[in-house]
Amino acid sequence: MLFLKELVTNQTPIMNLYNDIHISEEQKYEVLGMESSGFLAKQYIQKMFLMNHTWYYFRKEEENYGYPFYLMNELLGSYLAKILKLDAVTFQVGCVENKLGLVSKNFRKSNCTYYFGDYFVPYNNLVNANSNVEHIKQFYRNEQDKEIVIDSLLKLLALDIYMLQKDRISTNIQFEENLETKQFRVAPIYDFATCIDSIGLEGIYLNNVIIVLDDFNIRLLNKIYPQFSNYLTILLEQKMSTMFETICEDYHFNQDCFVYEQVKSYYQLKEEKQKQYLKQYIK
Repeated sequence: MLFLKELVTNQTPIMNLYNDIHISEEQKYEVLGMESSGFLAKQYIQKMFLMNHTWYYFRKEEENYGYPFYLMNELLGSYLAKILKLDAVTFQVGCVENKLGLVSKNFRKSNCTYYFGDYFVPYNNLVNANSNVEHIKQFYRNEQDKEIVIDSLLKLLALDIYMLQKDRISTNIQFEENLETKQFRVAPIYDFATCIDSIGLEGIYLNNVIIVLDDFNIRLLNKIYPQFSNYLTILLEQKMSTMFETICEDYHFNQDCFVYEQVKSYYQLKEEKQKQYLKQYIK
């Protein structure tokens, strides 16, 4: 179902996207920071637009039978990140050739260098939570950067657990280094779309470029980093369904339709299941 199409109203601000001039694929790859030979990169550049000298990324709403709530998840993830004071992209409703979707502004700054997740965490080193975090530490310039980056990663991991995000692959997290100050940070978080509905009978298992989020590693994170449990607690105190109501108010979505009730009910059921399972990790 096309949820966004049913939710927008005449009061919903919609950005009409187009390219100012002809943009080459090479320009898009350069802005994206990816090699042109990559399969995912070829998909990503189709979603990039340059308008009024600003780059935008557009996710078109389409039938997605595997993850029908994926655009709603994007909005929810952005809002939940704010609760944790975790820097993340923000979205506008957009339209390209009469197709609705969500638009986010390119966050990359000209005075910074960006690195994708696998630059710091090799794919063959995803077993132990502590070893991966320690591996990333070798790239920090100072103790202040170390503490800030670790804190951001713990917030992100807590958020991915709460939302059951299974697609935090290398291309879905970036690190930012200021060329002048050498300040090192986690770049604004994006892509909250691919979230599963519930935890399976075998327990929690979420692929993540930083660590595999399973029962063992979550307990290990709790043991090593006391604030991690606090971030999980903060999220579990939130209600996804209430957050969705806030989103609908902010975007002037229709709250008097079947789709609204369907999405709200989906998040109500999901949040109840999450709390029953995830409370075991709270100290």
